[in-house]
Amino acid sequence: MKKPDLKSILISIANAIAVYGCFVVIALITVVSFKLEVSEQRYYLIYGELSENEVAVYCALAVCIILFCVIFAFSHWNFAERIKYLSAKPKEFNYSIEIKNVILSFDFVAEFVVCMVLTVIFSGAVFLADFGKILFINKSGGFLKNLCIVLIISTVQFAGGIFHRVNARKTWFNTRYSEEKSPVFAAIKSIIYIIILALFFVFVWVYVPVIPKNLPIILMISKIILPIFLVPIVVIALIQYIKAAAERSAFIKNLKSTCKEENIDVPKIKNKFSFVFLRRKGSNFTLEVNEKKYDCKFIASRKKGVSIILDDEGNGLYVHTFSVAGAVLGQYHTRFKYGFESDNNKVLIICPRPQEISAADGAGLHQVDSGDKIGDYKLFSADGFIRSIELNTLEK
Repeated sequence: MKKPDLKSILISIANAIAVYGCFVVIALITVVSFKLEVSEQRYYLIYGELSENEVAVYCALAVCIILFCVIFAFSHWNFAERIKYLSAKPKEFNYSIEIKNVILSFDFVAEFVVCMVLTVIFSGAVFLADFGKILFINKSGGFLKNLCIVLIISTVQFAGGIFHRVNARKTWFNTRYSEEKSPVFAAIKSIIYIIILALFFVFVWVYVPVIPKNLPIILMISKIILPIFLVPIVVIALIQYIKAAAERSAFIKNLKSTCKEENIDVPKIKNKFSFVFLRRKGSNFTLEVNEKKYDCKFIASRKKGVSIILDDEGNGLYVHTFSVAGAVLGQYHTRFKYGFESDNNKVLIICPRPQEISAADGAGLHQVDSGDKIGDYKLFSADGFIRSIELNTLEK
């Protein structure tokens, strides 16, 4: 663990206090809300008499879930940590290495220690009292009760801190070529996340209690409604796969026809639907033109709206964008590897191709097109590759 400076120490401690502060506020509101007289009457009408221990179990579970969710928000939208992580220019992501790095990071250690100290201070607070009721029925418990509360909360915080930080780093690694997001953007996402949590809380308070009594009706409605949603989703997915496979088949047919016309040996193609269905290592075929060999690999985007980002080290990202009426609501990224070893000229053929293909280098992102170079690879669209064979410009 690198020796932190005073500024990073203060930021980490402030972040840890903010995590615990949000946790306390949300947990307190939740526990108090479920124990109001109107809530007790509501659950009595639905379930009948609930024992004090049953209520304590539900509230304690809710407190643990709230802590887990709060750590998620502060881990994934920690702008300073994201910049620090990406400034190291990570080349690959490895879970075991990142778990070690997280455990040894001062940010995690500070949050864990601060939260543990604050839990010791608040161990007798209302929102943590239910843990004592579960563990020490009809007994005060005293020091031992407080110790168990601290251990339970610290365990959730420790496991949640590692889990969310490692997954946050994976997200940052996958999005390292995307535009930098400002602290304002992170704050907006946090507000939206809190609103979603609040709506979920309202849903749980209002609807969950009536589910057991009305389960047969809910199941009957589900059997009618689910197919209405599932069938279009399955049909759309099948259409996308069929269109992509048809486009790849048309290219291969065109390639073989062009090779015969140009007196070039027709290549033997392996895994012709690579990146449409399954991804395989290595090239898909070797083309020999003018005594030069070109090892060619297929990559693809089944959706036109899913753009591709490639770096010069054999890594790529699919950028999936959610938008309504042209307004971007959000994005998520999936990572893939396209690199392969070869002593021959290396060619990438994007078929089907998306509307936008970008390359990442030291200068940032820039759009590329058929015939451009990305590291050791030359990029072609399906039509561009055929034209290059016809015009004898593969080498240029």
